[in-house]
Amino acid sequence: MPPEPFFCAFGPWHAGRAIFQNVDKVVFLLFFGEMELDEGKIDDAVLALLSLSLHAENRAWKGFDWDAMGRLHSKGLISNPVGKAHSVVLTDDGLRKAERLLLKLFGTTKSNNSLQ
Repeated sequence: MPPEPFFCAFGPWHAGRAIFQNVDKVVFLLFFGEMELDEGKIDDAVLALLSLSLHAENRAWKGFDWDAMGRLHSKGLISNPVGKAHSVVLTDDGLRKAERLLLKLFGTTKSNNSLQ
């Protein structure tokens, strides 16, 4: 018998349906199928969102997935996220890329706003 469904922010889910299947490939089971996630797109979104919490010019709160933060660090876009500090430093390259990605992924134009 399947487990009782429960509700989360994304809708009704069954216990155990949204689990890691393969840590290397980041494959999730979503309801009845598999979906492989593009880590590059995840990293881009995380970097763009980090720019929204910038303070002290180049520091951002590090409340995102540890694997994504580790990949951003290995690419030289942020300081090492491991440590007691609650924030990371975006490098000069990281700041430039974050600004570009924020506009690309989440930007809009005035004409689009007037349609809503």
